[in-house]
Amino acid sequence: MYAKIGFGGREVGLLVLGPFAAMLFDLPIFIYKNYFLAINIGGALIPIILSLYLIKRLYMPLSKVIIGIALVSMATFFVTKVTDIGVVSYFPFYLLPSILAFLLSILLFSPHSEKTPGYGYAIATIGVLVGGDIFHLPEIFRKPFSGSMGGAGLYDMVYIAGLLSFCIIIFFMSKEIKYTPHYTKKLQKRDLYALDKKQSFLLLIKKVEEKAVELAKWHGIDAPPSIILKSLIGENAWKDYLIMKRKSRNPSMADVEKAWITASIIISAIEEKKKKWYATTVERCASFLFDFLIIGGISILFSILFYMKFFPSFLLFFFSTQFVYFTLFEYLSGSTIGKMVIGISVKEENMEKAEFMTSFTRNIIRFLDMALGFYFISLILIKFSPKKQRLGDLIAGSVVVKNM
Repeated sequence: MYAKIGFGGREVGLLVLGPFAAMLFDLPIFIYKNYFLAINIGGALIPIILSLYLIKRLYMPLSKVIIGIALVSMATFFVTKVTDIGVVSYFPFYLLPSILAFLLSILLFSPHSEKTPGYGYAIATIGVLVGGDIFHLPEIFRKPFSGSMGGAGLYDMVYIAGLLSFCIIIFFMSKEIKYTPHYTKKLQKRDLYALDKKQSFLLLIKKVEEKAVELAKWHGIDAPPSIILKSLIGENAWKDYLIMKRKSRNPSMADVEKAWITASIIISAIEEKKKKWYATTVERCASFLFDFLIIGGISILFSILFYMKFFPSFLLFFFSTQFVYFTLFEYLSGSTIGKMVIGISVKEENMEKAEFMTSFTRNIIRFLDMALGFYFISLILIKFSPKKQRLGDLIAGSVVVKNM
């Protein structure tokens, strides 16, 4: 169900863990004399990026998006006020944006539309940020100010608005949306029982072909799956694949069971072949050291230019620069400068170029990786996980591989 409404594992991880991972980190956007305005990564940047992604992915009509955001923004403005600790709202008034977003979603779409949950989340979060922060900016800037959008008192309201509206909408969604079969990237036997015999057999063949094509990309080969299996895995895998193709016309349940075993063996052989391409712990640590020196130098320069208190400003610029640096470099070129020096790069698990949301998510979760013993847990995961993935990679669906 979640994949159909725009929330795959990556998006759910970003929705649930992202705000907690980055709630303490700000991205400066305006610095002048005694005025400092930032955007909180957990309370504002993540909801904005995720909302825009859902709007684009689900092809939501712009007119409905604008109407929803405008109405939620006005409601938020009237239930919030500026205090010494920032923009706040009190119970039960801070629930109004969530309820309004739910009602608008059901009214403008329907419980039968896969766009409804994403629409509710988008108008709830963006509406709260616009009505709670942007509409109050003239009042905030009447005197010297230091704060962040989506931070302090508004962080909880943004998080609650998005998550609560999403959960309420899911509860009221129609059965055909709720009970849509979900097929994960990993081959699982329970998927077969949701289909008839022929569909199950074809699913097994499809999984083998997908893995074969992934392996071919690692080797720079463009060929049919049968040729890939014969040249990279061996004669037996090639013969087994051809037998599966031949029996796919009218398979029995016994054929499906045998095909499950055959497909599992072929896929295991492919995964074993791919292991040598994953970047090692040493390579990733070395590349991070290069990047650390670059980010540290930039942070020192910004601290000298903008602040009197060096250490707090250095930390602020270090974490914000690190996030922007890794996200943009990995999305635009696949590698940071450190990774280029070592000869490794970030890819999707299927070896495609990393999407922006993949790069964004893995570097949001980087804050959580740092919090867990300053990458100690991540180093253990990279060392012992099958695809050498840290926590951010596991959630984002990315891998770090050696350049070919």
